[in-house]
Amino acid sequence: MSSNLPAVVKTWQYQADQVIAGNGTALTQAQNLLYAVINTMLGTGTWKNGADGTISVANAATVVGSSDGSTSNMAGTNLITAANKLVWATAGTAHSWIVFNFAQIGIHVLIDCNFSSGSADSITVKTSQVGFGAAHGGTDGSTTAAPTATDSVSVLAGTWGGTVTINTQTAYNAMLSADGKILRIFFFRNSHLCGMFDFGVPDSPDPLWTNPYVAWAVGSGTPAPSSDVPTFANLYGTAPVGAARINGVNSVVGYGVFAQRGNSSSLFEVWTAVNTSFGAPYWGLPYISNTVGAVGQWGKAIDIGVTLSNKATGSTAPLAGGNTFAVFGGLVVPWKTTVPVIA
Repeated sequence: MSSNLPAVVKTWQYQADQVIAGNGTALTQAQNLLYAVINTMLGTGTWKNGADGTISVANAATVVGSSDGSTSNMAGTNLITAANKLVWATAGTAHSWIVFNFAQIGIHVLIDCNFSSGSADSITVKTSQVGFGAAHGGTDGSTTAAPTATDSVSVLAGTWGGTVTINTQTAYNAMLSADGKILRIFFFRNSHLCGMFDFGVPDSPDPLWTNPYVAWAVGSGTPAPSSDVPTFANLYGTAPVGAARINGVNSVVGYGVFAQRGNSSSLFEVWTAVNTSFGAPYWGLPYISNTVGAVGQWGKAIDIGVTLSNKATGSTAPLAGGNTFAVFGGLVVPWKTTVPVIA
């Protein structure tokens, strides 16, 4: 591999080309998609390595507790055992939620279906370092209310990539680092990125940042999007949607394109793939925040960068040594040897 190409830092595990057909009722479609995503987060199903060989996944999340709208627990039992166990309803009414433990990242992640059944394209996502539940100083929740944490950070309260429109196929591609410290899931419809989950530990965190992590959950419920979401503004522009807890402050986090990279004397890393069907610059991404009490650059994203906005979602750059990079809505990630399904 040429030295001007980005080095892949992590060993990646992939659950790729997951397709949820557009059929059934509007609610059924959202249930089918989120149920599949929950199982991906738990490491079930078939996983592949970068050479597209089947592997036993390592370091996936585990369940802390859940509700299927009829029963709830915080004893480690996953009650969402089928898609129809996902019940959407507003808080105060019986509905579903689930709490994951990402032990290697050092966080709990709550997904709460606390929207009406007609708004199943929306969910609430929160994170906690201390942990959700009474065992960590919060509450255990019930069938009508999700558990709480003393340090919860709101990541999303809205559309996440699902849709409530029938007959609209959605695909997703997931990548989990072998050390369990990063999980990324990308959602697609109509050949466009329509949502993203990203939970992980940053590279080179500021020494003042205790137990660092960054979380993203963003998307669109548009049935047939004509552009990519997250937008550039969501990622590293005027409306960033990443979230973190930085030194006790719940902080909004975005990417910054131009920044110091490690000990390099250059202001940014850039590479152009030799493959002329892709050839385009790539910039590494630092994490920055403009939240009062946490303003500044706090670390760097690992194995994800940005390229030109005219590079189509699904573009790939095959490189020497069997490594491939894929473009998902302007973001570039290391991919396996096959072309990802994006619709």
